[in-house]
Amino acid sequence: MYHITTTNLEQQESASRIGGAANIEIADYPVCPVTQKPMLLLMSLKKDLFDAGYAVNNLLEDSNYAISIFLSVKIHPEFGVGSNMPGMYTVNDPKQAEKMKNGTVKVILHYDTGRAVEMADLPIPIPEQKIVLTRFSEQEGKEDFPAGQEWFEGSKLTTSKFGAQFPAWLQDPINIDPELMANFASIFGGFFGPEFILQLEDKLISELSPVHSGLLGTDGIGYLYLPVSVRNFVKKYQRPVEIGNFFIQDT
Repeated sequence: MYHITTTNLEQQESASRIGGAANIEIADYPVCPVTQKPMLLLMSLKKDLFDAGYAVNNLLEDSNYAISIFLSVKIHPEFGVGSNMPGMYTVNDPKQAEKMKNGTVKVILHYDTGRAVEMADLPIPIPEQKIVLTRFSEQEGKEDFPAGQEWFEGSKLTTSKFGAQFPAWLQDPINIDPELMANFASIFGGFFGPEFILQLEDKLISELSPVHSGLLGTDGIGYLYLPVSVRNFVKKYQRPVEIGNFFIQDT
């Protein structure tokens, strides 16, 4: 289990990152179904992150590929993120879980072109930062496991984290029902998932860029779910494919 922090990304460094522009072919860039505008890149996860912090079955074996998370947004250059768009992927209780199918979030496994995409109407990007993992202390690891197996009470550590046991639910816990994920049926079939991989605080994004404050809700947290096994999907899919799900809770 690891804390997620960030540092400056060196020029031409191929690493997992928050923000910046996506290294994806223009033809594959996701478009918001509401605004019909290109979506915002939240983060791109690469081989280095899985190598540093996760079990063997979840390795992203090919460094030429990335798992990128895109969000539907409207960002005013002066007033920043409004509450409307984040509300479209806010799931504060299981009854709202149908939002996961509305297409306002895309988690895509794709070939990393090594170059930032250039398109008209791209939203204001989050300043690019390399993701850094630092291991939990023994005590933090114990605190991350809910006492008495009462997992629904959530984690005691409401921090940005990777490979942790439990999400820190801000509202009601969300049971991820694979039946809700019709778009991902081929990915999440059988024993392949979904599985909680990381959570990200809005605070981390806000500190990087005030104009993006509130992107993950008011004092919110975003939750990423991927297949239990990632390693074989690069070989299986020759084109970009939706491989997971991301949603937020806020206070």
